[in-house]
Amino acid sequence: NAVAKDGKENTQYVYKVENDKLVKTTVKTGDEGDSTVEITSGLKDGDQIISSNSEEIKDGMTLEEFKESSNGKTTESKGQRK
Repeated sequence: NAVAKDGKENTQYVYKVENDKLVKTTVKTGDEGDSTVEITSGLKDGDQIISSNSEEIKDGMTLEEFKESSNGKTTESKGQRK
């Protein structure tokens, strides 16, 4: 699951790709399915996010570092909002 919870700040976040770097981005979520989570704010159509969440991912690491460390994949935001 790409969405993680930050217990200290009581928020949810994903890692978004910006200028070939990973940026921790706070999001709000809506409906959840078996393998999907609706993101209602924090992303815009076309944003690329890291499709899994791991403790190896660090804010500011390069996309290349991520791919080398974890066979990383990104997912494009589809903008399916209700």
